Parts: sequence; C-alpha cells; structure tokens
Amino acid sequence: MVSNSNKFDALYGRYSSHAQDDGTSIEYQVEACEKAAGGPCLRYIDLARTGRCLAGRPQLTALRRDARAGKIKRLFIYKFDRLGRAATTHSLVEELEDFGVEVISATEGKEALSRGVQLVVAEHYSKALAERTLAGLMTRFKERRWTGGNPCFGFRVVADGECRRIALHPEEAPVVRWLVDTYLTETIGVKELSRRLRERGVATRKGAEWSFTTVRSILTNPLLTGRVIFNRRKMRLNKETGLRIPQFKEESVHMFYQDDAFRIVSDDEFAAIQNRMVGRRRPGKQASNSRQIRPFSGLLICGHCGDVMYSTHSQNKKGDIRYYRCSRRQRLGPEGCPNANAVREDDLVAQITEAMKDFARDTESIVREAIKQAQQRTNHQRRQAESIRLAIADIDRKSAKMAEALVGVLDEPLAKKAMLRQMSELETKRDQLEAAAAKAESDRGKPAEQLAEDVRAAVAEVCKEITGPISGPRLHAFVAKMIGPIRVNPDGTLTPVSLGTAMASEGSEAIATGYVAGGGFEPPTSGL
Repeated sequence: MVSNSNKFDALYGRYSSHAQDDGTSIEYQVEACEKAAGGPCLRYIDLARTGRCLAGRPQLTALRRDARAGKIKRLFIYKFDRLGRAATTHSLVEELEDFGVEVISATEGKEALSRGVQLVVAEHYSKALAERTLAGLMTRFKERRWTGGNPCFGFRVVADGECRRIALHPEEAPVVRWLVDTYLTETIGVKELSRRLRERGVATRKGAEWSFTTVRSILTNPLLTGRVIFNRRKMRLNKETGLRIPQFKEESVHMFYQDDAFRIVSDDEFAAIQNRMVGRRRPGKQASNSRQIRPFSGLLICGHCGDVMYSTHSQNKKGDIRYYRCSRRQRLGPEGCPNANAVREDDLVAQITEAMKDFARDTESIVREAIKQAQQRTNHQRRQAESIRLAIADIDRKSAKMAEALVGVLDEPLAKKAMLRQMSELETKRDQLEAAAAKAESDRGKPAEQLAEDVRAAVAEVCKEITGPISGPRLHAFVAKMIGPIRVNPDGTLTPVSLGTAMASEGSEAIATGYVAGGGFEPPTSGL
C-alpha cells in the first residue's frame, strides 16, 4: 500500500497534431497544469495522439497503471477533452477516482456537471471543425493552391502573391530524374538505389539516411507526371490499436488537375516504373493499402541501435513464419546496424501463454496478497476517516466560539462582515471534510471472501484472454499493457524496457512499468 506521503501530483498532456494546437501546445498545457498544482508534477505526455480512443497512447497507459498502483494523488489536465471524447473521459475519470486520484482541470475545475458540458461542446466543435477544414481544403485545391504538408521529394511550395503553390525543386528534381533513369536502365531495386544515394552523399529533407521505402514512395508518386491528386483517401481510426489506417476512397470522389510545368517523367516512363515494381514483387506478396498491426508491433526494441523491430515473414515448407528484425538494419543493411537477430512471433506468443499458465497456477498466492493489500487499504481508510472526523469536530468548536463572539460585534459592521466571512469559510471547509469522510467510509473495500472471488475471476479472465483465440490487435493491446516494450539484445536475450517518465524537477525517480513472466521477470498483480 502506498501512503499519501509517497503519492505525487501528476499531469497529462496531449495534442492530436501540430495543426490542432490552437493555442494549447504541450508547453502551454504543462504550464497551466503546474500553475494549478502549485509546483512541478510528474508528466505524462502523448504527442500527436488522437483522443477518440484509449489505445495507442502509451503515456496514458502508464498513467493508468501508476494510478492503479496507488502512486498518484492528484491528476491535472488542461481541459477534460485532453483525456478523450465525452464517453471515454467520463469512464476514465471514474476509473481514476476509484483508485483514489483527484482529477482536476486547470481551466474547467473538477465538477462532473461542468465536465459533461465542456466535453459535449468540445466534441461538437471537433466534428464541425473537421467538416469546415475539409471544405476549405477542397476550395483551395480547386484554385490550384497547395493544401498543406510537405510535397514529394523533387518538389517545393512557393509563394505566389498571397497563395502557396507547388513547383519543381531546382536541386531535388535532378536527383529524382537520376533515380528514374537508373532504375529503368539497370537491373537493380530500390534498396540498391537508396544505398547509392547514401554513397553519393545526397541529403534527404530531414537529414536522415536514405531508405528503400523513401525511394519507393518517390517513384510511385503520380506527381512526377504533373498530376496533382486530392481527396484520394481518408484516415480511419482503429479504436483497438489507436492507429490511423489509410482507407482509399472511390475514384469518383477524387479531385485532380494536370500541370506539365512540373512534370519530371513521361507517362510511359511512369507506367514502366510501376510495371517493373510489380514484376519484382516477391511471389505471393500482395500490395496492401492498410496497415495490419501484429502482436508485438512497436514493442520490440533493437538492443544495439534502439530502433523498433519490424514484422517480416518467410514462407517455406513449415508455412508462413513471422519474424521481428531491426528496422534500421532492414533499411540500411548491416552497415546500419550489426544486430542480425530475428525473433519469431510464434515463440514469443508461446512464451507469454506459458507464463500466463504459471500465473494461473499461483492464483491463491495472488488472492492472499490482494487480501493483504485490501486490509492495509481498509486500515488506512479507517485512520483517514477518524482523522477527518477529528478535524470536523475542531471546526465545529471554532464555529461555536465565533457564533458567541459574533453577538459582541453586531454593532460593528466591518468586524461583523469579517466574522461572517470566516464562519462561511469554515462551513465550506466542513462540507468538504464531510464529503471526504463519506468517501473514506465508502472506500473501505469488500469483505475478504468477496474480494478473493473477484481476484480469482480476474485471473481467470486474464488467462482466458491470452490463451484462447485472440486477434493480433487485441494481443498487442494486452502485451502493451501487461509487459511494455522489450529490448532484443545482440546476444539474443530479451530484457524489459522501463517506460517511466521523469519529474520536471531534477533528481526525481522514474516510474517503472509492469512486466509479464517469460524473460526472467514476473507478472504484475496490482491491477487485479
């Protein structure tokens, strides 16, 4: 059980994208929250994450885990909509309050009625803003103005009076022309092209190293032929994973215009490039316009270079085997990262499944520990309730003395006004203490027998989830919650990675995540 003295104030910040800061950047949110808290807070920050679901927000997951462990006293947020949409936020606030966390908005207070009104207004505003934004972009495109973002390598955005339009980039366009000529005249692929670009010392837009995926995206972009397309796709949110998945629209709703002023390749050359790419595709590999999340996507980290490990697969007599390999090595080859280890997905799933079976066999020890912690919590709540009752009694004594003193100053307006104000403040404080006492009494917990049954049911549910049929996204969500990131070391061993965030003040400790057994670490029980 974590005592109040060991609990800390925390803040949660989030924004969806740079374009949606709207005066509420992360820095502004942090400043407002820490001002409301009266000092530095432990920070949980999710950058460029949607609020439409809980998945895909690692810092929110860490926050909920620490709240469940009893480490957080108060949580400050800039606005309630930083936690999510209306329904999501209400359930999330209730969950945090059940763990003893007081949730406070730096700008909207903490009352449930205020929270509900603000969330409904925010959700309506979000939908209306999206509709107005799309309409505005369509109008801009019809006027042949640039609709935003960075254009493909080889092009740039230039000012044309008050408008911004696309044009050829004088330094990058020749590089694209070289890529096209080399690809069509030599028997090489995009990986070799990216290697040659690195050897030539050609700079990318962001200063990163060239990868084959970047080269492929350039060579498959219709913009090379002077054809500008808009409204080709929309991003659909997968609420299980938090990922935005591109979904292509019907051609009937596409918008486009042709401008040969920035054509780099002919139509025949562009068609030849696409045909060659299809011909070089591995047998059985199909093109896909959507991203499929695997059970360990983004959760395995290369122990040498620190990049995430991407899912690949190999087809042989044994079937389609999934592996995870260092993404940097995939992009840049052995010179990019020497870690050649490949982790089999089915081995990892089997390891976690076996760990959960061990977890289930030890249910009774988990029950005993849960009852022990519940008893400690009950004792703490009893002491807290007694302390609050003593404080209420003290306020009652002070109020009685003030009532007696008030009689003597009835003829002195200023003294009477000051006395009445003090009595009102005492009454307000008494009401707050009464509410706190009632909450402390209601938080006493369940009887030991009922708690034991609840824990057994929770353990059974966890084991059923991991050992029964489960989709990739659901298993990914389970692994992210119960294990967190795993480092794949050069020697082939696996070790957990701490996801704790640091306090704003120096010298504060990070909060470690929980892990599942399987790599020499034990499963958490605090969440049951």
